[in-house]
Amino acid sequence: MLVLISAMPGFLSKGAYLSPQDKEALFWIKNNTSPNSVIFSQWDLGHPITYLAQRIAFMDGYFEFAPDVKQRNETMNVLISTSNCSTIKNLVQANKLDYFFIPTKAINSNTYKFGALEADCENESMVYASNSTKIIKWN
Repeated sequence: MLVLISAMPGFLSKGAYLSPQDKEALFWIKNNTSPNSVIFSQWDLGHPITYLAQRIAFMDGYFEFAPDVKQRNETMNVLISTSNCSTIKNLVQANKLDYFFIPTKAINSNTYKFGALEADCENESMVYASNSTKIIKWN
């Protein structure tokens, strides 16, 4: 019990999976986007988007309770892995998405590298980029 109590503060202060760059990017979203912006990312980043960026997350850890969970999950998988501008534009418009938050853990993923990060579409622009975190704005 004593070991658990003494380890908890360190665990909580480090965060489970957000890098300092991810947190900085989420604060950038909070300070530089409209309060009603919808932020797209992996489902496991939905709660940090809602909490730290104080914005609407397209998907979060409770997505399995959403009435359109199958469609949202498919949208997430396609947007992350495609570089087809027409597909991206259609999904962004259909789901009313504003920004795409790409976290540290995804930057070097082949799925992102040969999908979302490879796309060079006229309806998107990189509005934030660090060495390991990126934010794309969809117009």
